[in-house]
Amino acid sequence: MTSTPRQPASGARRDASRSGEFKFLTELARELSTGQVDMPCFPDIVIRVQRALDDPRNTAATLVKIVSAEPRLASRLLQIANSAAYNPSGASVTEIRAAITRLGQQFIQSTVVSFAMREFTEAPKLRSYAKELKMLWRDSVTVAALCQVLAGLTKISPDEAFLTGLVHGIGSLYILTRAAHGEESFGEDVSWLSEIGSWRASIGKAVLENWGFGPGICEAVGEQSNAEYQSRGGPDLTDILICALLLAEILKTPEPWTITLGEVRSFRVIGLTAMDCSPLLLHARDKLNDLYETLGFGIKV
Repeated sequence: MTSTPRQPASGARRDASRSGEFKFLTELARELSTGQVDMPCFPDIVIRVQRALDDPRNTAATLVKIVSAEPRLASRLLQIANSAAYNPSGASVTEIRAAITRLGQQFIQSTVVSFAMREFTEAPKLRSYAKELKMLWRDSVTVAALCQVLAGLTKISPDEAFLTGLVHGIGSLYILTRAAHGEESFGEDVSWLSEIGSWRASIGKAVLENWGFGPGICEAVGEQSNAEYQSRGGPDLTDILICALLLAEILKTPEPWTITLGEVRSFRVIGLTAMDCSPLLLHARDKLNDLYETLGFGIKV
C-alpha cells in the first residue's frame, strides 16, 4: 500500500502557502495517498524493468526483451559491461543477455534509473527547470557513489545502496515534473523546493512504493532527513543514505574538509568517526570521477 506523504513543519508550510505551493503539494499528496502516480515525461522503462524483476514468473529473456526495446539503453548497458570496471579480462560481450549477466540485476536497475533521469532532464517541456534537474541528477550520482562506499563498511549490498542513493531525489523530480505540467505557474524560481525537505522525502517514498521498489529502499528515501533515525539490529539502507547525504555536502567544499558529524545517530551505528571520513571521502571521490566519466558529465570533483 502506498504511504501518505507527511506534511512539512509549520515554517515550511507558511512559506509554501504564501505563493500557492502548499495547495499544489497538498494535491500531490492526496493523489499519491490513493495510489495515483502521474509523472509526465519520465520514461516508463524504470517501472517496466522494476515490475519484471519483481515478478518471479519472468525469466532473463523477459528483461532482455524490455531492455532491447530501448536501443540507447541497450547500447549503454553494453558499453558499461565492456568498460574496464566490469571487464578486467578484456573479453567483450556483444549481446544484451551477456551484459545483464555480467552486470547483475541490481546494477541493471541503477543503470536504467540513470538512463531515465538523463532522458528526463532533456525533455522539452522541462526546459525551464533544466539547470535544477541536471544538478539533481549529478547530486543523485554523488550520493549513490557515497552510499556504495559506505555499504562496504557494513553487510549491506553495495549495489542496493547505490540504487538507493540514485533514487533518493525522486520526490524532487516528481514535484518539478508536476509543477512544469500543472495549472499553477511557479516560473523558473524553484528555491522553495529546498524548504520542503519532508515533502520531498515522503513524496519520493510514495512514488517508489507505487513503482514496486523494495521496502528497505522506500524507507530509506522516506527517512533520509531524519537525523535521529534509529535502525533495528544494525546499520541499514536508511543509515547509509543519511550519512551519504551529509558527506555529499562536505564533498562540495574545498579541502581540507571540516567534518562535523553532530548528533547524527547513523554515523555511530555504522561506526564512523569524523577522523574516518576524510580517507573515505578521498576514496569516494576517485570512484565518483570514474563514474562521472562513464556517465558523460565531463567534470571532476
